[in-house]
Amino acid sequence: MSLQLKLLGTFEARNGESEQLSFPTSKAKGLFAYLALEQDQPHSREKLSNLFWGDIRDDRARANLRQALTRVRQALPASMPDCVMAQNGTVQLDCRVIRIDASEFERCTNDQTIESLERAAALYLELF
Repeated sequence: MSLQLKLLGTFEARNGESEQLSFPTSKAKGLFAYLALEQDQPHSREKLSNLFWGDIRDDRARANLRQALTRVRQALPASMPDCVMAQNGTVQLDCRVIRIDASEFERCTNDQTIESLERAAALYLELF
């Protein structure tokens, strides 16, 4: 199974059956989007807690990160329990199961072929 993530325009996440995923908080949604865009590398829990909750005490920020990660996992399909990978103090998403329109747009514009630029234009036009 795979996930489709739309970040160009309005946020939208769908599973392989085109059912929309529901994230209960904006922080959980933002965390998922950030991890999806930066899925090629693990992110330290410290970095993520500072990024999303840098204005509160460290222990509270870490607790909020744990809670947000739980909410992200709960929003994902039951058939994808390992999509969020947490180990050795780091977190990342399994990049093999997520298709992201923003990443596809970037790939298409970098490729510079007529076909890829047409695909990038089509992705852009979906915004309107």
